Parts: sequence; structure tokens; C-alpha cells
Amino acid sequence: MSAVSYSYVALIDVLGYKDKINQDRLSGSLDFRDALMKALEVFSDVNEADYSHEAISDTIIMRCAKRENIVEFIQLVRAVQIAFLSQKLFTRGAIVYQQHFQSGKVTYSLALAQAYELEQKKSIYPRVILDRNIIEMFNSGERKSNYLDGIIKSKLVSEWNGTYFVNVITKKNWKKIREYAAAIYREDKAKLLDNESAFAKHVWFENMIFSSQYADPSLARYIPSPKLLDSESIAVDVKSTANFKATPSARSDRKGEGRRR
Repeated sequence: MSAVSYSYVALIDVLGYKDKINQDRLSGSLDFRDALMKALEVFSDVNEADYSHEAISDTIIMRCAKRENIVEFIQLVRAVQIAFLSQKLFTRGAIVYQQHFQSGKVTYSLALAQAYELEQKKSIYPRVILDRNIIEMFNSGERKSNYLDGIIKSKLVSEWNGTYFVNVITKKNWKKIREYAAAIYREDKAKLLDNESAFAKHVWFENMIFSSQYADPSLARYIPSPKLLDSESIAVDVKSTANFKATPSARSDRKGEGRRR
């Protein structure tokens, strides 16, 4: 049996998938399905022989077997991210270069396993990270001047705190990316209150946008900054907890407090 070849594999998850599905169920609409289908149109003109993909539930899996096509592969990943942003959907994922075998319904892939682990443990925010082994692979030997220089010159990869990730921002699209992100924030705002994990994703993305060299100083941030406590912020907090229902354990604790009195 032949050896398993290496490929670039990107695993990208659509954030908030379950919540969006539930919204469609409650409203009796197909809005989320339509948004997914619209975003996936980004693949309509892609050469499947070089860049295969499949979308399963909340996950998009992309593959490229040609090692020399690293820049083109990252460009496609960026296009996918932007397509989903345009439909008010954040994505998160990872790109790796590892063994991958697929034949019919059989898939054997160290690449998928590694990409999944990176997406779950390290991506954290709405970004697609690049396994640092890819950078290290091209940072040595004869390939250094060709492939790594190509990645750098393309401005497709950013680095923050030692993590490499796909840069979705260009000089031409900065305003659009800000517009898309602000629209996602406005749509999610009510659900973000007291949900620090989800809120942090929006804050990270806004920071990434406004740290860009292409940021327009005439446009303000769309997420309110921290402020000192005042009566207005208390009123908002009280309103958000007005419909709070105590859990069984909480009710039990309250009964216990009553008996102790």
C-alpha cells in the first residue's frame, strides 16, 4: 500500500451555528441556510482539482495537495472568511500541512485531527490560524527565499503574540470588513451581555481591525469602551436580569436561608 501524502488542510467552523439553527427553527425561516449557501458561493469558480472542499454542518474542510500553492491556498481561505463575514457570520479555524488520505468514503487524516485540535485550543477568536510548522518548514534551506518570501510579500499572514493567522484586511476592504463586523456585533449585542467568552471574540476582532495599518481614523470603534459605573449602566444590568429564573439549587438555597432565619 502506498504512503499517505502530505496536503494543506484548512478546517473552518462557523461560529454560533447552533444558535442560528435555533433561530431559524423558532422563526420558521431559512435565513441561516440561505446565508450559508450564499457564503459558499465563494467556491463556485474554484478549481476543485487543486483546491477541494466540503461543507458538513458547521464545518468547511479545504484541501490542497500542491505544496508550492501555499499563497494561493491562503488567499482562498481569506476569501472564504470574507464571504462568511459578508453574511454576518464569524468563522474560526486552522491551516496545517500534514498527512491526508481520502478515497471515496474513507478518510485517514492526521491533518484534520491536527487542524481540529488547533481550532479548538488555539484559534479561540474569529480567525484562521496558520500552524507555525508551515512557517518553520519554509524558513530553512533552499525554499526559504521562494515560499516564505511569497507569504510575506502577499501580506496574507499576520502575527500576534506568537500566533500566525490569516489576514483578512487589505487597503481596499478595510471599511467593508469594519462594516461587516459592526453588523455582526449589532445583531449579537443583546446576547453578549454578561457572556464574556462571546463578547471577547467581538472585542478581539475589533482590535484587529483598528490595529491595521489601513485603519481609517475618521471612523469610530463600534463597541463601547469600559466606563465608570453610573445609574444608567445599573438600569441596563437590572433590565437584563429582570427575567432571571432561579435554578433548582438556587431555590433550594433560598429555602435553606429561610429555615435558618
